[in-house]
Amino acid sequence: MAVFGVTVFLSAFLLFQVQPMIAKSILPWYGSSPAVWTACMLFFQTVLLAGYSYAHITTTFLGRRVQAVVHLVLLMLAAATLPISPHAPTETPVGNPTWQILGVLARSVGFPYLLLSASGPLFQAWYTSCFPLRSHYRLYSLSNIGSLVALLGYPLVLEPTLSLGYQNLLWSCGFGVLLLSAAGCVWHLLRLSATAPELPRQAVEEVESRPTWGTMIQWFLYAATGTVLLLAITNEMCQDVAVVPLLWVLPLSVYLLSYILCFDSDFWYRRVLFLVITLAGSILLSLLLSRFIDLSIFQQIVLYVGLCFSACMCCHGELSRLRPPSTWSTLFYLTIAAGGAVGGLLVALVAPAIFLRYWELDLGLVAVCLLVWLAMVRDARPQAATQQPPQDQVPTRLGRAARRARRVASRATESGPRYSQGFVALVGIGVLSTQAFLGSHIFFEYGNILRLERNFYGVLTVALKGTSRHRNPQGEITTEADPEQLSMGLFHGRILHGFQFQLPSKRNIPNTYYNDRSGVGLVIRKHPARSTEPKRPIRLGVIGLGTGTLAAYAERGDYVRFYEINPAVVRIADSPQDGNADPVRFFSYLHDARERGATVEVSVGDARVLLDRSLKNELPEQFDVLAIDAFSGDAIPLHLCTQECLDIYLKHLAPDGVVAYHVSNMYLNLEPVVRRLAAERELFSTCVRTQPDEAAGIQGSRWVLLTRNQAIMDAAREWPEADQPVWNDRSGPLWTDDFSSIVSIVKW
Repeated sequence: MAVFGVTVFLSAFLLFQVQPMIAKSILPWYGSSPAVWTACMLFFQTVLLAGYSYAHITTTFLGRRVQAVVHLVLLMLAAATLPISPHAPTETPVGNPTWQILGVLARSVGFPYLLLSASGPLFQAWYTSCFPLRSHYRLYSLSNIGSLVALLGYPLVLEPTLSLGYQNLLWSCGFGVLLLSAAGCVWHLLRLSATAPELPRQAVEEVESRPTWGTMIQWFLYAATGTVLLLAITNEMCQDVAVVPLLWVLPLSVYLLSYILCFDSDFWYRRVLFLVITLAGSILLSLLLSRFIDLSIFQQIVLYVGLCFSACMCCHGELSRLRPPSTWSTLFYLTIAAGGAVGGLLVALVAPAIFLRYWELDLGLVAVCLLVWLAMVRDARPQAATQQPPQDQVPTRLGRAARRARRVASRATESGPRYSQGFVALVGIGVLSTQAFLGSHIFFEYGNILRLERNFYGVLTVALKGTSRHRNPQGEITTEADPEQLSMGLFHGRILHGFQFQLPSKRNIPNTYYNDRSGVGLVIRKHPARSTEPKRPIRLGVIGLGTGTLAAYAERGDYVRFYEINPAVVRIADSPQDGNADPVRFFSYLHDARERGATVEVSVGDARVLLDRSLKNELPEQFDVLAIDAFSGDAIPLHLCTQECLDIYLKHLAPDGVVAYHVSNMYLNLEPVVRRLAAERELFSTCVRTQPDEAAGIQGSRWVLLTRNQAIMDAAREWPEADQPVWNDRSGPLWTDDFSSIVSIVKW
């Protein structure tokens, strides 16, 4: 019946539509880290497991009619809790907020999401009960199509056109439509059950034997590995660009597409082909990451998404070959959900605690290749003929359904094509060689790394630069350093976040993106507090600590406050005399500024939350310059570049103050966004572009300066690096807390 297809499609659509919507709603509360999406996926996978457990238990112990009525009543109760309204936490924890994220999601969307998770397998089981001669696995593919449409539609249609409020309202209306279609399914089930009593489960089990523990373990492992790869690839894609729905849904979409293809027909999955593609893609990705090769965002998407698709085809193709008869479909879905939940747990909680880098991607690729090879080994062994019950032992009322069940069970036992042992051995050599290469990539460190640290916000690396290795005539390897270029650098992922020369005469020279020719350097040096008499101490605010390079501009009497969400950055950048500092001093910018008589403070937490809290306490900072240095890479926090956030910045400015946005970014063109914000608030703006100078330690940079101060903008005309000041450039998109999309500013 069409009503079952509509209901299954709609439940899957709503299930996956709410994922990016609710994640985007809470993202600004936790610093826009890629791990926020990973924590959300852990919640979704865990609740999915709970929903499938509910479906399996009620299917096992309740009759179809009782089960249908109970589920319909629960759907009505869930509809009464709408619309979804997550509430911001009063205090954001310093450190890992994963458990708080899980709590926020549970309170806001937990009950409706649980029932949507259970709806798919329940409606498929009811369909089988009503139409025993038809396969329900087509409905499973239809549910995955609904999920795919929801995921692709969100960043391409809903996010660019509707605010979060309207998205929430539209989703609630969709839930109401689902409730009506579910009522139609229940009506059909009750009507058909009255004319055709339900077959006792024991009679069905005589034909459709229970899957073995070995088969269920394989279901679990393939599901867990696929989830690990999905989340690990999403983390890799987001960490250097932005944590936005576009980069969330692309890997998840191909993950679902692999389910659709594999469960639609055995034609789509070719084991050897996808295994070879996965092996080749693994080697290519490892080579690119180990060489720090910069790729365009389009090239990265093609590589990551292509690898995700081939690896998930391997996992889900093997799952499809092992799928059971319809009687055990809820057990099948339950085991898959358990594997997905464990995979999410490994990436969200276990990997950050035990790995220093994002090694879960490499290990996931190792696992999928080994699992597929082991499946080939299994299929190369001779197997006994499948035992089938005599026809007269089969309950007559099953008829064709029983014979179909035997064929499905036989195919699950056969597991696919046969391979010669020599061919399997040859493939095994290739698999093991690739795994050895990936293992060397995992455990080989590049350069003179002094410190590695990973937490919720990413991977930090402190490395010594300006050294070279040589082999002397005796064959010994020696390390030589160039005193003029010897420096200590801080990397977040693959993005440089500042360095400091080790030569005493160059130690406090501002460099990288903060040199005296950069936009922030020019505005500090030429601000009236510094450039006109009588001079006065300057008040400088900086969002994003890095190595603390901007403290090099601080003089006696100046006040500098840094805002940093990652406590690991504070430990590395601050001097060991401070209570929360690292026992080893890697960078001395903050310490040296204090030695010169400046007041330097570091506030740990999300900058917007901290600044807003100061306003509520009626303690505006009165900054002369407020530098927003959070957009150069490592998953840019969009909530720090919205109209509402700019209003907070302006309330913390002195009357002649300047907001300086650092918009240097390899993948996104943020300059039109900031100029549009300036135009909406009738502020003057100019962009200062600085060319790189490697010998002087200067990185190419772009800073957009916003101010109401006409004198500063007049002075900017004399800067050869600056554009002419403007105040009415409305060509860029307007980002607000309720609406933002990066699609139009991506550098494809």
